[in-house]
Amino acid sequence: MRYNNIMDINTPNKIYKNILSEQDIQDVYDAINQTEEDKTFVIQQYRQKAYFTNLPEHVVNKIIDFVQTIYPEKLQLREISFATYKKMNGKDPVLSPHFDTTFEEPRFTFDIQLKSNISWPIVVENKEYTLKDNEALTFSGTGQVHWRTYREFKDNDFIDMIFCHFSLADNNKKITLEETKEIHRRFLYYMDMFYQNAIERIKSERKV
Repeated sequence: MRYNNIMDINTPNKIYKNILSEQDIQDVYDAINQTEEDKTFVIQQYRQKAYFTNLPEHVVNKIIDFVQTIYPEKLQLREISFATYKKMNGKDPVLSPHFDTTFEEPRFTFDIQLKSNISWPIVVENKEYTLKDNEALTFSGTGQVHWRTYREFKDNDFIDMIFCHFSLADNNKKITLEETKEIHRRFLYYMDMFYQNAIERIKSERKV
């Protein structure tokens, strides 16, 4: 099934290296560190802290230019945000299977791992991808079910991400009901598998 020409669920997802310069990364953190607390939001379910601030224009433009070199059709950046994952209130971040339901139109997703001190693989349609710092993964957040593998975080462990969502510049077709039903079917399958694995892990830990 083709998701309005953005990405097919069978399209290979790829990791790209060296997205930004050291100065670009520093400029991003300068902007993040100046963000007032009332412009941040913690999603307790994921132990994710999101920052609602404008990233440096030259950094955003560099990301747009980079993505346009790897995608054959003209794209438009619709959303970009910075977030950090870390242990909160003694609980580890947990990202269970999901797809991006916020958007009405299909999205081409470009997830950049900016900085981290741990490895935490991303899973897209049951295939794992491990990013290093300043690397990005391509997938369709609206067309492919994705999640993170389970792992325990130490108190100082963290991963900082920039999430970029693009749509086709000349196509604003909305996600169809047929497409929604198809990805929801896969979502339920992966969600069941994710929690069955969690149950087995808990049982195994209790035996130790």
